[in-house]
Amino acid sequence: MTARELRRFLGGEDGIGTGALPAGEFLRPTPLLALALLALNDRVLKGTGVLPGWVTGKLSDFAGLFFFPLLLTAAADTLAMGVDRLGLQCDFSLRRWKLAAALGFTALLFLLLKLVPGGAAGFDDALRALGVPARTTPDPTDLLALVMLVPAWFVGLAELRRVPLGRLAVLAKRPASEVAAGLADVRQLAGSEPRGKAVDDLAWAYAAWLASRSESDHAAAAAALERLRA
Repeated sequence: MTARELRRFLGGEDGIGTGALPAGEFLRPTPLLALALLALNDRVLKGTGVLPGWVTGKLSDFAGLFFFPLLLTAAADTLAMGVDRLGLQCDFSLRRWKLAAALGFTALLFLLLKLVPGGAAGFDDALRALGVPARTTPDPTDLLALVMLVPAWFVGLAELRRVPLGRLAVLAKRPASEVAAGLADVRQLAGSEPRGKAVDDLAWAYAAWLASRSESDHAAAAAALERLRA
């Protein structure tokens, strides 16, 4: 199964007139592998002696800091999509400010757990109250794992470049004249030709389809999206 097929299986098909969970940044292979590594490390490797304790401890931190901010933005946008369906219109697609906020929150939380007395204990108590067993060990050397926020940022940007899941559904509820502005962040990340032209073509074709809802314009917009995501 390819990465794209996995995304479709987990999040649905996001295209012209079809929707998907706005969780594309988390449904990429690397965050999912990091989550699997964390689960394997915490539930299987820790305490077995297969790896030294300091290694399994660091593995959890590095893996968790990589996928957690991406999970956070995906969960927030999925919740926002539910709110939008209740009639309270909101943008439930990934934006750079959302990604930056998630990274900042993750860093702050990690600093709290590793440096503030009682922070780890309070965090573990909160998880246990939710039925999640946890044991967090305060260790300032774990702050080295904060470096994983850098690749997490670039994974988020990669999702933005391909038109993030949910963006087209958000734009479908707006006037056709706002499509180009709604894809401005994607266009900025696209840079020079030919990718920049592919974003412009998509904006033009999608606006035309929103205005007409014709089958021919639908096909043109779908082809433009496919070229951009190829």
